[in-house]
Parts: sequence; structure tokens; C-alpha cells
Amino acid sequence: MKQLIGLAAVAAMAIGLSACGSDGGNTADAGGGDPVAAEASPAASYPTVAEQRAAMEAFRDVNESRCPFFKDSEGTADVLEGAKLLLCSGRISNEENYGMALLTTDGVNAPAGTFQVDFGNHPHPMAFSELYDLFFAVTGMTEADQQQFRSDLTRFKLVANNMPGSDFRPLMTTASGATIEVAANRMRPGMLTLLATPPQ
Repeated sequence: MKQLIGLAAVAAMAIGLSACGSDGGNTADAGGGDPVAAEASPAASYPTVAEQRAAMEAFRDVNESRCPFFKDSEGTADVLEGAKLLLCSGRISNEENYGMALLTTDGVNAPAGTFQVDFGNHPHPMAFSELYDLFFAVTGMTEADQQQFRSDLTRFKLVANNMPGSDFRPLMTTASGATIEVAANRMRPGMLTLLATPPQ
């Protein structure tokens, strides 16, 4: 496929896609007396590439079926073009196949830390829950971000198969300023693609 050539190869060879069917810190007392030491919660931040890689490795190590294809590579097209990549493809179940790519260096079209995931539009509400947990870790989502993501993605999935084109559409912006986009049928019919881009 002309889009995502590197990742398409991963999916085709390794994951058998044809079988897919608040911030609550204390504040100082401004009204006199001894000031109370403020201890604010840390601000949301987007993980470093090293942290993202560690999250993917931890995900892989849980079960050998999660990332039987796990390797460093180079992107040749679309979002991945010109970047060094960490690729993973695998499955959670026979109906939960996926492929993912982490840009470990800047590419032609996206910066290092960009994370892309292709997976089936499975109707079960708990499908791909482990994959979403990894997505949350790699993108540094807060609890509020995660709730919004689940809600927004659920709405998108209901209409995804009937959407024209395969372009990315904005889904949400995280507390750290990362942008999350989603596309339907970009890699192949019946599939979804998530794209997380670091704050700029």
C-alpha cells in the first residue's frame, strides 16, 4: 500500500490481518500567617523516546504473542518517511491484531516521539484494552485524557466504516499538548489508525 509502506509490511507478514474480522495540589495561604508550602501535582508531560521505547518493550515482554515481530527499522513513506522506527506487530487474540510504529528520530513529516497504531475496528467495548493501555503510556495521557479518548474513539468507531477517504481527523488534544488523530480504512478496509504527535 502506498501509505505506511514500512508498517504495511509488518502487518502483512507478521500479524495476519486477513484473519481480523487534576491537578489537585495544595496552595499557599495568601491571607497572612505562615505560608503553607505548595505541593502541586506535576504537570502532564509527553514521554521521552527512551520512555516510550521502554513502555513498548514492557508491553512485548508480557506475552510472546504481543510482539513476535519487534525490530528497529526505517520509514519509507507517509508519516513514517525518513525516520528511524521501532516496530511491533502482534495480537492480543485471534480477532485483536495490530501493528505499531514509534518514530525514534525525526522524519520528513513527523517528529521523534510520534506514535502510530493500526488495528481492527472491533465492536466489543473491551477489545484492544491492553493496546489502549500501551497507547496511554506512550503518549503520557492523564486519567482525564484517557476518559476523553475512550469516549471520542467510541463515537468515531460507530461511523468509521462509512466515512469517505482515509485522511487523519482530529480526535483530541491531551493535557500535555499532544495531538491525537484517527483515520478509518487508511491501511486497509475495516481498520483504524491512531496517530499521536508530540507537543510542538
